[in-house]
Amino acid sequence: METVDRIDETAREMWERTLGCDVADDTNFFEFGGDSISAILLMSEINAALGTSLSPHELFDAPDFGAFRELLQAHTGAATETLQEEAAVPAGTSVTSLFQQRWFGLSKEQLGNVDVFFEVTGPLDHALFGTALDHLCRRHAVLRSVYEPGDPPLQRTVEDFRPRPRIQDLQGLAEAEVQTAVHAAVERSVRFFDLESEVPFELELLTLSPTEHLIVGHLHHIAVDGWSIALLIDDLERVYHALERGEDPATLEPAPQYADFAVRQRAYAAGSGIEEAREHWRSVFAGVGGPTQLRATVPPSGAPGESSAYVNLLLAPERADAVRAYAAAGRVTVYNVLLSAFARLLAEVSGTDDLLIGTSTAGRQGGDDDRRIGVFITPMPLRLSLAGADTPERLHALVSERMRDFARHRMYPMADLLESVEPFKGKQLADLFALHFIYQNQPQPSTGNGRTYRQLDFQDAGLERPHALPRPHSRVLRQLEAVVFDRLDGALSLNFAFDPSRFDETEVRGWLDAFGAEVDRLVHHTPTTRG
Repeated sequence: METVDRIDETAREMWERTLGCDVADDTNFFEFGGDSISAILLMSEINAALGTSLSPHELFDAPDFGAFRELLQAHTGAATETLQEEAAVPAGTSVTSLFQQRWFGLSKEQLGNVDVFFEVTGPLDHALFGTALDHLCRRHAVLRSVYEPGDPPLQRTVEDFRPRPRIQDLQGLAEAEVQTAVHAAVERSVRFFDLESEVPFELELLTLSPTEHLIVGHLHHIAVDGWSIALLIDDLERVYHALERGEDPATLEPAPQYADFAVRQRAYAAGSGIEEAREHWRSVFAGVGGPTQLRATVPPSGAPGESSAYVNLLLAPERADAVRAYAAAGRVTVYNVLLSAFARLLAEVSGTDDLLIGTSTAGRQGGDDDRRIGVFITPMPLRLSLAGADTPERLHALVSERMRDFARHRMYPMADLLESVEPFKGKQLADLFALHFIYQNQPQPSTGNGRTYRQLDFQDAGLERPHALPRPHSRVLRQLEAVVFDRLDGALSLNFAFDPSRFDETEVRGWLDAFGAEVDRLVHHTPTTRG
C-alpha cells in the first residue's frame, strides 16, 4: 500500500515541477503562478500517478499545499481500500498490475523472457555473490514470486525461494573452451519459465580471471523491464558491498515494492479518472482506418508467426555520434530522430501517410518508481499523420507531441483500448498494430567499490543473435519490429525482426538499408531550433 510519505512526496514533486519553486504547506497554488490550465494539467498528472479522480475544482477549494495534501491522502486511502475489498486478495498474495497481467497471458505463448548479460570488472567472491543474490531477492518480492490465474491474476511471494546460481570457474581454460562455455550459458537462457510454478529468476556467474567475470541468465517481463535490470545490478552491488564489509544487508534502506504500484494502477483503472484518458485517445484515433500494414512479399504457405527472423545494420560510432549531435542541436531525443526516420520509411513502403504503428512507453511516475524493480514498459499504438509534417522540424514536433501524450497518460492500460476506443474495440491485443518501433538506451556502466558492471550485447561475445531480439523459434507478434539500441562501442544497432512466412529476407534487408538512409537524410538536414 502506498505510504503517506510516498503520497506527499509525489504530490510535492508535481507541485514544484508545475510552479517552478520549492513548495511548503502554506504555498498557495494560484499565488505562486498557477492558473486554471496548469491546475487541469496538474490534476491529470496526480490522478494518473496515484489512482485518484480529483477534479481541478478541488484545487480551488484547497489551494494551499497543506490542505491539498490532506485532501489527497483521504482520496488515495479510499481508492486503495475499495480496491482491496473488491479484490479480496488472499494472505501472502497481491494483485498484479495491468502490465503484469498482459505478460502473464503472453507467457502461455512462450513470450517474455528477458536476457541478462553483464561484464563485471573487479574482485568477486563466489560465495558472497550467491549470498548477495539471496538478499537481493528478499529485498524485492517481485523477484521471488509465482503467479496464480484469475481476474486479475495474483502474485504470490515464495518466502522460501533461494536463487541457486550456476557458478563456473573458467580461469586457465583455452579461449575456445571459454567461448564454448559462454555460448552454452547464453543458450540455456532460451528456456521458458512456467510462471505458475517457477520463480522467473536464473543467473549464472562465469569467472574468467580474478578480476573478470560474466553474469549471464534470464528473468521474465512479468517481473522486470530494461530499466529494472540496471536497478537490479545496482542493488546487487549495494548488497554485495554490505556483505563485503561484514554488515547485514537487512540494515540497508528498504527497497520500494512493485506491489504498491500494482495497487495504485488498479485503483486508477477502477476510478473515474481513467475516463479522461479514454476521451483523449478517442480523439487521437478518431477516423483512423486501422493498423498500418505492409504488403506480404512471400506467398501464403501456412500459419504465420511460428518463427522469427531478423536482419541487422550497424551505424558505426561516427554515424551514431552524428545522430546524437543532430538530436542535441534540434533539441529532440535520439528516439525522436529514429522514430521519425522509421515513420518516413513506412509511409514510403505502405503508401499511406496516416500511420498507426506501435511503440513502447514508460509507466514510471518518478519518485520511488524510478527505484522500483518491476515492469513499467508497455506497448501502445501510435498515430502519426505525416500529411502536415512536411519538414523534419514538423515531423519531430509531431513525434514530441505524441510522446507528451504518453507521458500524461502513462498509467493508462493498453487493454482498455479493446473495450473503450475505436478502432480497437473488440479486437485482440496482438491486433492493435502490425508494425512496432523500440529504442533501447544502453545503461551506463555501473561503477563502485572497485567493480564495474557493463551490459553486453550478445554480439560482443561472438554470438550471432543481437541482444533484445526475438529468440530463435519464438513466435512473431508483429509483421515487422524495429529494435534499435546503443552498443558499448558507441555504434547504433538497427535491427528488423520479421515474420519470414510473410516477408522475403532480401526485401526486409532493403527496407533496413532504406531506414539507415532515412536516418542519414535527417542528420544531414540543418535543423532549426525547436521547442
